[in-house]
Amino acid sequence: MTTNTTATLERLNAGKILDVATGAGNFLKFLTDTAMTFTEAIGIDFKEGAAAPFNETFKDDPRVRFQVMQAEKMDYPDAAFDTVCISNSLHHLEEPELVLREMLRVVRPGGTFIISEMYRDGDQTPSQQTHIQLHHWWADIDSTQGIIHKKTYTRQELIDFAQNLGLEQIETEDIADLSDDPLAAEVFTEIDPIIERYIERAAGNEALQKQGEQIREHLHIVGFHNATSLLLLAKKKDPLSD
Repeated sequence: MTTNTTATLERLNAGKILDVATGAGNFLKFLTDTAMTFTEAIGIDFKEGAAAPFNETFKDDPRVRFQVMQAEKMDYPDAAFDTVCISNSLHHLEEPELVLREMLRVVRPGGTFIISEMYRDGDQTPSQQTHIQLHHWWADIDSTQGIIHKKTYTRQELIDFAQNLGLEQIETEDIADLSDDPLAAEVFTEIDPIIERYIERAAGNEALQKQGEQIREHLHIVGFHNATSLLLLAKKKDPLSD
């Protein structure tokens, strides 16, 4: 059942937050701006290069800091956080279940667990299908070069992640923004060079290069919108509440 999860976030006293695979901290910024309150927040990423854009995002908020850390084995004690979250990263993980279990370990009983991730199925518009096709093509090329990059999950697969962790009070919201012109000139200015770079990276693989040309043709016919994302909020079971 789809609920207004964003409204739930607006009422959330998030306490101490951990954002896993944070990158530039864009989702953490959304969360800290949306939640009713939070005390401090940490974004972790195994890429040291993420520190600079992250720190730029939060340069005006001393409550937020970045740490270089592997998500599969975190240097935090059990129940160290009130809220844990991960956004658009599950398909970049070799063992997503392992990372999710680590997140479950470090969030306190009764704490909030958040997953935000694009998905590939459902009633995606043709312009959203462009995003899905691009993403899966990028994943195929990255994979041929030893980079962990999987095709995106289905909506139900994302919910299954939460259910398999034994999370409770699961709420979901489907988020899509179709307000921009999918055929605006800036769409092609941004995406065409990315397609060209990936075609070059696929040198020697004629099938992948041809696929890129087909996706570019699709882009110029129907345009581009971001695929729909699932925003999932849940609670870690608290044995004391039984």
